[in-house]
Formats: sequence, C-alpha cells, structure tokens
Amino acid sequence: MEEIYRDKAKELIAETILNESNCDLEELKIDFPYYDYTEEISSLISSGKISRLSEQNLIGIETEEWFDIEFTLEFRPIYRLYLIDSLLHVTNQYLEMRLFEFKIEYKVIGAKELTGKCPCCEFYSIDFGEDGAWDICPVCFWENGGSGPNHMTLKEAQQNFNEIGAMSESALKFIDPKGKLKYKKEHSKELN
Repeated sequence: MEEIYRDKAKELIAETILNESNCDLEELKIDFPYYDYTEEISSLISSGKISRLSEQNLIGIETEEWFDIEFTLEFRPIYRLYLIDSLLHVTNQYLEMRLFEFKIEYKVIGAKELTGKCPCCEFYSIDFGEDGAWDICPVCFWENGGSGPNHMTLKEAQQNFNEIGAMSESALKFIDPKGKLKYKKEHSKELN
C-alpha cells in the first residue's frame, strides 16, 4: 500500500470534504470564534488566496467580530484550515479510516503532534504541557483546568466518564461521538 505523511493525509481529507460537499458554513460560523485565525486570514488575503471579500467581512475579521461575518464559499481556504485543525491529535489509523471512507487507500505515516493526556478520560486528546492548560477534551468534555471550571472534582468526572461516557450528563451533547476512535489511550509517536 502506498504511504502518505499525516500532514498530507489531513490536507487530502480536507480537500475531499470540500470537493464533495457544499461545506457546512453554519458549523464553521458556530465554531469560528474559538479559533484564532486572524493571522491566517490576513496571510491568505495578502497572498491572494482569498479574494472578493466584502467590506463587511474585512471589517469583521479585522475587529474579530466573528458573528458579523457572512460565511460564503469565498471562505473555502479558511474552512480548509478549520478541517485540518479538527484533525489535530488524531491517530494515523483514524486518518486512514477517513481516507478509506472516501475510497482513498493510503498507509498514513509520520509522528503525531505532541499530545497531552486528558486527566479525566486519559485519552491523548489535548495539547501538550502548558499549551494544554484550559483545553477541553473532545472525548469527555473535561476542561483541563482543575475542578473549578468543571464544577466537580476530577474523581467525580472520572466516575461519570466510566458510567456514561462523559464528564457529566450535560456534557454528553458536546462530546465528539467519534472521539474514542480518533484518539488513543496509550502514548505513541506513530511513526508508521
């Protein structure tokens, strides 16, 4: 089987999704305020990869008033970044599975990004070290900031995760349903 590096696999998945769909721009708009794309957008505009942005959108980007932005297909390069970023920390096996869903067969190789372990569910699903402080785990929805922001102790959250699959009942609607497929419980660099 032909091999592909994980960064290229992520790009291929993003391009395939963009080519096969009309893009769920509303989903992008909902998630957008949580991503710091101002620099990337400015770079895409200055390099000419995004053109024809309306004056309203340019002002919305510069002032970071994301909900004032009209999301249209001119945002395709930004949506591509969003899709690639959504694959951060996933396993090579998950990338292979996504490619296979599009009838593309590759063996995904390459080292995974440095990944931190969620203290609640113990999946490697958050940023490593200090970068992972305050990250929210997509598998269990624990916010990596201790008991305060989660309104419960870690022990309570772990017990809930073992019983219901999330840190709390109210978190069930926010967890990634494919989270346990995307991330690993044991640490690995996944070179091949």
